[in-house]
Amino acid sequence: MNRQNLRNRIALSYAIFEAKDAGTDAALKQMEGNLAELDRRWKSYAAAAMTAEEEKIAREFERTYALLLNEGLKPAMEALKQRNYDAAKDLLLNKVRTLNTPTATALDQLIKIQSEVAKQEYEAAVARYASMRNTLIVMIILAAIAANFFGYTLGRKIGQGMHEAIDAARAVAGGDLTHAITVRGRDEIAELLGELRTMQSSLSEVVAKVRQGSDSVSTASAEIAQGNQDLSARTESQASALEQTAASMEELSSTVKQNADNARQANQLAQSASSVAVEGGEVVQQVVQTMQGISDSSRKIAEIINVIDGIAFQ
Repeated sequence: MNRQNLRNRIALSYAIFEAKDAGTDAALKQMEGNLAELDRRWKSYAAAAMTAEEEKIAREFERTYALLLNEGLKPAMEALKQRNYDAAKDLLLNKVRTLNTPTATALDQLIKIQSEVAKQEYEAAVARYASMRNTLIVMIILAAIAANFFGYTLGRKIGQGMHEAIDAARAVAGGDLTHAITVRGRDEIAELLGELRTMQSSLSEVVAKVRQGSDSVSTASAEIAQGNQDLSARTESQASALEQTAASMEELSSTVKQNADNARQANQLAQSASSVAVEGGEVVQQVVQTMQGISDSSRKIAEIINVIDGIAFQ
């Protein structure tokens, strides 16, 4: 803003002392552009937050600048448009310079206040940065400590869980299915221990079933052995019975042969009796006795046959 105000006074002075149409038009155009830019920047500045002292000086600047603009710059610009260089020069020397002093003073005070405010804000920003930096450093240190502690705790927990898992696996591999497996938490190590405990329980059930099957096989083997002994005894008994049967058959064969011989003798005797029937009662008596012997032998054969049938049914 101070720069645009200075440029306006320079352009006005140049146009007055140059006193040429081309230079005058260029100076007027430059001054109009400077005034528009100064107005835009002032509106932007006035819309921002101000301190009480700053607002007081801003009101003073608006007042002095309005006097400079309405009683100095605009009348001088109008005189230049009419090519009245003497009037413009008079306004520059008596109005513009006089009215510019309080305006420049107010603007310098605003610039000073802005510099102080900027300095304060910078110092506050530096303090905030230092505070944030220190806080961040403390947080990083605490985070590092927490990370180390967490890592140590986690490593210890994992190591303890792995040792328990290894001990359980070694116990199962060694045949000890009674090893206690404790599951803590819900992490991967806990899942591993849980699976090992499930495996241990399953193996215990399998071993129990195998042991039960072995007992059943042992019982069956004992029963088979007892059956074999009973079968051996029965086989010996059958062999003895067969030997008795063979002896009876030999005796029966001998008896049959004897009966055959007796029958031949009886037949001979019958023939003899037929031819000598007339010989008397003594011969008949002999025949009767012989027949009685045959009858006794037949009864004996029947008894032997009954014995053989009894043995065969056994």
